[in-house]
Amino acid sequence: MLNGSATPGDGSAYRANLPVRRPAATPLNSAASKAAIESPAASIPGAEPAPAAAADGIAISTPLLNQASASAGNHFMSAEERVTHLEAALDTAPLGLALVDLSFRYLSVNQVFARMHGMQPEDFIGRTVAEALPKFASLITSHLQRCLQTGNVVQREMIIDSPETGEPLVFLRTCRPVKDASGNIVGLSAGLLDITERKRAEIALQEREENYRHVVELNPHIPWSCTPDGSQVELGSRWTDLTGLPSGTIQGDAWLKAIHPVDRPPTIWAWSASMRSGDAFDVEYRVRSAGGQWIWLRVRAAARRGVDGEILRWYGILEDINERRQLDAALREKTRKLEQATEELAMQVREDHLTGVANRRHFDDMLVRELHLSFRSKQPLVLMMIDVDRFKSYNDTYGHVAGDECLRMIGAMLRQITRQPADTVARYGGEEFAVILPNTNQDQAMVVANRAIEGARALNLAHLGSPEGRVTISAGTAEFKLVQDIKSSVPELASALISLADAALYAAKRAGRNQVVSAHSLQLGGPADPHA
Repeated sequence: MLNGSATPGDGSAYRANLPVRRPAATPLNSAASKAAIESPAASIPGAEPAPAAAADGIAISTPLLNQASASAGNHFMSAEERVTHLEAALDTAPLGLALVDLSFRYLSVNQVFARMHGMQPEDFIGRTVAEALPKFASLITSHLQRCLQTGNVVQREMIIDSPETGEPLVFLRTCRPVKDASGNIVGLSAGLLDITERKRAEIALQEREENYRHVVELNPHIPWSCTPDGSQVELGSRWTDLTGLPSGTIQGDAWLKAIHPVDRPPTIWAWSASMRSGDAFDVEYRVRSAGGQWIWLRVRAAARRGVDGEILRWYGILEDINERRQLDAALREKTRKLEQATEELAMQVREDHLTGVANRRHFDDMLVRELHLSFRSKQPLVLMMIDVDRFKSYNDTYGHVAGDECLRMIGAMLRQITRQPADTVARYGGEEFAVILPNTNQDQAMVVANRAIEGARALNLAHLGSPEGRVTISAGTAEFKLVQDIKSSVPELASALISLADAALYAAKRAGRNQVVSAHSLQLGGPADPHA
C-alpha cells in the first residue's frame, strides 16, 4: 500500500488591402482531407520530433506506426487501418484541418491546410508552429495560447497571400480544445476556412450601403411604402422582376400570402407590433422568386411622423440577402463537419484501436486525475495490473490473428467485471492491461481481481502451451491510501503505484500464474518476466 500526502500541483483591418472582386482561383477544395497518426513523444515538451513519412498525401508520424506494429499482432495492417479511419473522417471536412499538441507541434495536417500555405503535409509533421510557419508564428501562437488558456473555441481572421496568385486571401481560423473523456485538454485542433468571397461580399454590401446613405437616406434595393394602417402598399418595379407578382396584387394584407408559411406568423407579429408602437420594422423572411425558388429578403421600414408625432406613412426597403444566408448555412455545415472530424481525432487519441479500451496515454492521464480526486476525497484507490499468461507461446501456437482476438476478448471481459462508472480499463502495453478502481480498498479490489481471473477462465480459449489447457491471466493489486506524511507529488505517486502493482503482478507470475497477489502481502524476491 502506498502512503503519502502532498497537495496535487496545478498543472479587420482588412478592407484597405482587399479589392472587392472575385479572385481568379480560390475555390475551397472539398477533396479527401488526410490525417496524421500522433507520436507519443510529440506531445512531450522537449521531446525530439519524430521523422515523418508521406504517402499519397497522408502525413504519418513514423514512431507511432512502429509502436502500433509492436503492440498489435497484425503488424503493419493494424496501423494502416488506423490511417484509413482517420483519412475517412477528415475527408468529410472540406477545409484546412490541423492538430497540434500542447507544445504547439503539428501532429496531423490535411492536404487542404497544407495547400493554403503553399506547402505539403509532411512539411508540418513534427515541427512547431514557429518552425513550420515562422511568418505567422506570433499570430498563430497567441491564438493557440488563448484557446488553451480559456478552454473555449477561439476564432480569428487572418490574411494569407495566395500561393498561386500572391493576392491576399482572408481565412477564418478556428481553434478548438481537444479533450479526453474527463475533460482534460490533450491537444488543439485548428481549422482554416477561406472566407475571402464572403468578406468581399460583406465589404461590397457595406460600401453600397454607405454610398446609398450619402446619396439619399435608405436609398432602397426595392423601395416600398404604405399607409399607417398598412392598407395601401406601393412597391418598386424590381419586386415584380424578383417575384413575378404585380405590385397591384399585394394590397392590404395580400403581401403576406407571398411569404413562406413558416416565416409568416413571426412576420405578422413583428409588423403588428411596429404599427402599434411606431418602432422600426426589421425582419427576414422568404418569398418565392419568379423562378419558383424560395429566396431570403431582409425587409426594413421606418415611420415618417407629423409635427404632432402621428405616423403619416411607412417607408422601407426590401433587400435580397439570399446569397448571404447561403454562405452562412455553408459555414455552419463546414463547422459541423470540422467538429465531427475533431471528435473522431479525439477518440483516436484516447482509445486503443485493437481492444477498444483506453490506451496507455489515456491511462496515464486518468491515473493522475484519480489520484488528485483521492487526495481531495480522502478515499482509497486501487491499481490492478493484469497480464495474459504465456501469451508469447499462444501467439507462436495459434498465430497473431488469434492473439489479437484473444486480447480483444480479455479487454471486453475486463470492461464487464468493472461495474463502477469511474473504473478505467486500459491496455498498458502488449498483452498487459491495467484497471484503475477509485473509491475502492484492497479487500474490495481482490474481489474484482478474482472475478477477472474467473472471467478469463470462463472464456475457455484453448491454449496448448498452458498447463491449464486454456488461456489464463495473472493480476497484481496495489492500494493508495492518504496519510499525513506523504511528501511525493501526484505524478511521483502514480509512478510508484504502478511499480508496486507491477511487482505484485510479477509475484503472481512467480507463484505459478492464474492468480492474484496484493501488494501488501508481497514478498520481495528475484525478478521475473511477466510476459513469459
